[in-house]
Amino acid sequence: MMDAGSEIYVGIGRHKLVKYPDAAERVARRINTRMDQNQRLRKEPFGSGARTRYAKRQSTPALIEAEYDAVQMEKELNIDELTGLHSLRKYKSDSFAALQSCISITPDRNITVDKEKLSRIHFIRLDIGLLSYANTLEGGHETGDKYKAKVAQIVGGNTEKMAEYAKNHAVDFSGYVMTKGDEFGIIARNCSAEQAQELANEIRAEVVKVKISPEARLPASISTGVVSVVEFIDKYLNFEKEVSLPNTEEFHKRYYHFLDGIADFKAEYTKAVERIDLLCKLYIGKQSGEGFGGNAVTDEDFHKYKFHAARGAFGIDDSTLDDLSRETNEEMKKQKTALWVKSILRKRNQTAYKREHRRLDIFILEVKRNLIAQL
Repeated sequence: MMDAGSEIYVGIGRHKLVKYPDAAERVARRINTRMDQNQRLRKEPFGSGARTRYAKRQSTPALIEAEYDAVQMEKELNIDELTGLHSLRKYKSDSFAALQSCISITPDRNITVDKEKLSRIHFIRLDIGLLSYANTLEGGHETGDKYKAKVAQIVGGNTEKMAEYAKNHAVDFSGYVMTKGDEFGIIARNCSAEQAQELANEIRAEVVKVKISPEARLPASISTGVVSVVEFIDKYLNFEKEVSLPNTEEFHKRYYHFLDGIADFKAEYTKAVERIDLLCKLYIGKQSGEGFGGNAVTDEDFHKYKFHAARGAFGIDDSTLDDLSRETNEEMKKQKTALWVKSILRKRNQTAYKREHRRLDIFILEVKRNLIAQL
C-alpha cells in the first residue's frame, strides 16, 4: 500500500497517468482504499455476491469524484495560474514529445535521427527584463505581476498581430510557458530557424511598446534566445557515446536539458547587449541633460536606475560608459560592446561552473565557452 503523503502515479478510468503531489493526501487516501478493496474483491470467485457488488461499485460517486479530482489536478499542474500559459511541467512534456518524434534509440543502442524533422523544431527562450525594477515601484510585487501578465499576453499570442503572424506563415507555435518566474519558453514546430527568430523579434518589438507601469521611467524589455534542435545533435551524440547511450526516454530528457541551457545562454547574450545600450542611454542623458523617457536624468536618477539596468550587465563602470558614449565610430562601438558582452558571459558561466558538478552540466558549460569564443 502506498503512503498518502508520498508522490504517487495513478491511472483513473480513461485518463493518462497523473502525478499527485504531497498536498493531494485526501485523493491519495481514497485511491489507496479503492485499490485495497479492488485487490480483495478480485480474489472472490466469479458470480459471488461480493464480485457482483464490486462490478457495480465501479461507477460509485466516490470514484467519479476521484476521477474529477484527478482531471482538475492535472489541469492545475499544466497551467500557470498568474499568466494562464502552460506550466514548466507541460512544457517539458511537450518538449520530450517533440524530440521523441525525431530521435529513437533501440535496446541494442542503434540510433535513428530524423534530421529533416529536427531542423523544423526550435526552442525559444524569452527573459523579461527589469522585473526587479517593477517590483520596487508603487504596488510592489503586484506591479511586477501585472507587468509579467502583460508580457505573457503578448508571448501567448493573444494579440491580433501574433495571431495573424502564425496564420500568414502557416507555422505551429505551441508550448507557451512561464518557466522560472521571469522567463518564457516556446516550442516552435514546422518552421525554419529564420521564422523562429522572426517570431522572437516580433515578440520583442511588441513588448518594448508596453509600459511597465504608469510611473515607470525605464522601458519594458525582454531578451530572446533561439536554438535549433538539430544544431548540436551530432556533438551531443558524440558526448553521450563516450560513456554509453541512455535509453530513449532518458536521452530526450538530457538533450532537452542541454538545449534549454544553450537557449538560456543565447538569451543572456541579448540581455547583456541591451543592458549595455540602456546604461549608455542613461549615461548620455545624465551628461547632456536631454533626458531619458521624456524627463531629464539627474545624478540621483542615474545612480537609482543604474542598479536595475546593470543587473544584466554587471562590471560596467562609469569610465566604461563614458568611453562607449563618446565613441562615434559605430563599428568600433560594436566591437567594444562585444568585448564587454564576452566578459559578462564569461563571468556568468564561471559562476555557473562553480555551482554545477554533474557531467552533463560541465559539458553544457564547455559548449557555452566555445560559443563565447566565436562571438
